[in-house]
Amino acid sequence: MKPFIVSSLSSICFLLLQACSSAPAQNHTVISSTKIALPDYLEQYIGQDVSSIRRQLNLHRLGYETLGSPIQTSNQLSYTIQIPTPMPTMRSDSSVGAIPIPTATPYYDVQLECQVHFLLKDNIAQSVQYQGKACKGY
Repeated sequence: MKPFIVSSLSSICFLLLQACSSAPAQNHTVISSTKIALPDYLEQYIGQDVSSIRRQLNLHRLGYETLGSPIQTSNQLSYTIQIPTPMPTMRSDSSVGAIPIPTATPYYDVQLECQVHFLLKDNIAQSVQYQGKACKGY
């Protein structure tokens, strides 16, 4: 009986040590950000009338600041937005001779503008176009 107990205790100790020394199990639950791409968000407004777009469009929810009021002509509804660009900040140690270390920050230092144009026909959005260097990629 004694060898069985020693063997069992040895096995338990081995398993506990193995569990402590190995990396924690990966949790496969992915928490996705709710950040929606601008083109995907704006696509939902195709086919809607101008008054619905003006009432429902919320670019601030996506992290964009709208500059001024939207401009409407007979064939388009235009918004000018700022595209936020993250700028690194420097974190430094208080000790003499410390080298500043760049760190990411949620604050934005550079303001880039993009114009979003809903092309209209009979006050219904037919498509979305982008104008400006800050819109590159849309």
